[in-house]
Amino acid sequence: MRPVLGVQDRVQLVSTCVHSVFSLPSVQAMQEQDQAKAEAIQTLYHQTLEALQTLLNALFIEDPTPAGLKSILQPLGPWMNSGKAHERARAVHSSVLNHMLLSLPFYEFGDFLGPQQVKDLLLAAVEGLSGGMEALGKDSGETMRLPSEVTLSSVLRWYHLRTLAVIPEIMQGIHVQLSHIQEPRAREVALLPVSFLARSFMTEVVVALLKCPLPLNSSGAEMWRQLILPKPSCGAAGDLLDLLLSTLKEKPVTKEGQASTAPLAAASGLCELLSINSFARCVRCIYPQLLLALLIQVHYHIGLKLPGHRVPHKDTKNQAQPPAFVPVQ
Repeated sequence: MRPVLGVQDRVQLVSTCVHSVFSLPSVQAMQEQDQAKAEAIQTLYHQTLEALQTLLNALFIEDPTPAGLKSILQPLGPWMNSGKAHERARAVHSSVLNHMLLSLPFYEFGDFLGPQQVKDLLLAAVEGLSGGMEALGKDSGETMRLPSEVTLSSVLRWYHLRTLAVIPEIMQGIHVQLSHIQEPRAREVALLPVSFLARSFMTEVVVALLKCPLPLNSSGAEMWRQLILPKPSCGAAGDLLDLLLSTLKEKPVTKEGQASTAPLAAASGLCELLSINSFARCVRCIYPQLLLALLIQVHYHIGLKLPGHRVPHKDTKNQAQPPAFVPVQ
């Protein structure tokens, strides 16, 4: 009978094997260096990746205990935070990682995944939907999307309670990545964290969305609508309305006397939400309060100079580019 490897031996083995594969240049870069062998490079790369996955799966099956699990996850951790997109994708799209996230109960991971690690996993998975990541198996949109979808669903299912402190960063990252994701189904997958986290942390998610750049672009608008779209309910709509109404009653000025865009952002978000029939019906019950709050905001904003507001010159030839997601202080 083959002896079982000790924890340190497993960590060293996984670290060495993972480094030898994940540190390779991107497939595209390798193909550009030798275009005549592009197809062979693609095939060899996938065979190499499959061999690594087979090894990791075998190690996991051999010792599916928390200690054995940690010996596999620990070497993968640094690659999830790599500065190179293709290296992050390889780590996040690891089939053994997806299998473990999907099948193991929350307590098995102990304290291995903290808020920052959960955030990194979520955003790396969203980034993998942009189409610039390397696909595993067949080079198709479905193949590229599936690992990210599995990772997002699994991480949100088991670890969403650990995201409270990093919700602003998660929302900001999703907003940025949505501009690079064109395929409709991939955009739906990328928006999963918005609706999922809103179920447990509606206030925190709304506060984060209030910091989207104004006027809202298509990505910001979709994120607002995602708060209600998946499973509309009167309870969720009521909570959301209360939050927006509370913000709309605020003066558009911070404690330091600076102009604040929060009420205007709330009005913009409300405008997007009103396009959803189920939400529009809920608004009728607070119509008088809402109308009064909006009228007060109109009064407040007359002559108010908002942060970043510029009066366009008549001789301006080039239109300004949409602003990046820079949270409003």
